Amino acid sequence: MTVGDIVNGVSNSALTFQPAGSNVICITSVLGGNASQLYSELTNGTIFAVSMVAKSSDWSINGNSTKIMINNTNYLRVNSGGGGMGYTGIQIK
Repeated sequence: MTVGDIVNGVSNSALTFQPAGSNVICITSVLGGNASQLYSELTNGTIFAVSMVAKSSDWSINGNSTKIMINNTNYLRVNSGGGGMGYTGIQIK
């Protein structure tokens, strides 16, 4: 991957995105559909800094104004109360 590349992922269960090596990614959106809640977590594998993106039921939820910088040490985990979830971002280093 190179600077400017788009990164994204989707899943029906909790997902983790940990960039390789010295890559730095700016996560710009965390999304969920038909979930009772949606969390984005910045983690190093031991400590979790949790941000609840939304809490709802029966409607799609998203975190469109998200700006989370992640790297190989401090990376992204997305979890929801059920239903699909995903993220998108751009490589900045």
